[in-house]
Amino acid sequence: MTVKKKILISSVIVIGAVFYLIMSGFSNVKVHVSLEELIKSREEYQETYVQTEGRVLGDSVDWDASRVELTFVVTGLKDSEQTMPVLYNKPIPDNFQNATEVLVGGYYSEDGVFRAEEMVTKCPSKYEAELE
Repeated sequence: MTVKKKILISSVIVIGAVFYLIMSGFSNVKVHVSLEELIKSREEYQETYVQTEGRVLGDSVDWDASRVELTFVVTGLKDSEQTMPVLYNKPIPDNFQNATEVLVGGYYSEDGVFRAEEMVTKCPSKYEAELE
């Protein structure tokens, strides 16, 4: 095999690998949108993995251990009148009971339920000074 053929084959392999890495990176793009925008433009985000955040309505939390199913309702950070039910089929995060806000990632289904695949809780800081 000549040197030119080796260089050509190596170049094709490198270009192919770079193209694959670029394309696989685009498939993992996450869209972050406000809860209010998600509700308003629900059809636009129907098949898209989306991250959104909201305040947890404390009395809406329901944990079914036998089905490993957590359901709750979140309200918008800007407009508390905007609400969205969330379904999370994983164990409850340790600090969920103290959570005031959550960041959820998943899919907004046609029935209006957000099917979360990941969740990050935002809790009031235990390091903040207490109000007197």
